[in-house]
Amino acid sequence: MASKRPAPKDLVPKAKHFDEANVARLGLISIQERIPEGYSSWEEEFEFLGKPVKLACYASDKVGGVPHGLDNEVSLALIALYFNAGSPEDGTFTATPYQILKLMGLDTSGYYYQALKESLLRLTTATYVLSEAWRSDGRWQSVTFRYIEKLEYTSSQDGRLDRSSVLRITLA
Repeated sequence: MASKRPAPKDLVPKAKHFDEANVARLGLISIQERIPEGYSSWEEEFEFLGKPVKLACYASDKVGGVPHGLDNEVSLALIALYFNAGSPEDGTFTATPYQILKLMGLDTSGYYYQALKESLLRLTTATYVLSEAWRSDGRWQSVTFRYIEKLEYTSSQDGRLDRSSVLRITLA
């Protein structure tokens, strides 16, 4: 008679959606409103709590380079909307560009709808690589992620976000 063995525990604990303490501590989004043209990656090494840490961001020039400026406020608004949606297990929630802009305290004019779309694209395409910089269950962990795992949206005939657009966002 074969004995039943307990299932092996995950060797690497599954990261929860957006660990705000880790994201905030690392300051991954540049506060600069504008970045130089072609600035599509950065790599940093430093010591934190006596431990060497490596951080990197790889993005695309086609969506405006690495996340910066408004992207930080957008990421915070998305986290708030995720929590307001009841923190869905799969990280997916729906919102409107209007809701996001109002939550951020921005004007709901055409300019900010376009700026929001550009920001969402940067947060969807930029990949972060963090080596030994992430705390999980009291242990240091390495992780590679994007802020937004999946972005779906409705748009006007010319492809722009507007007051009637609906976003379906899956956070990483």
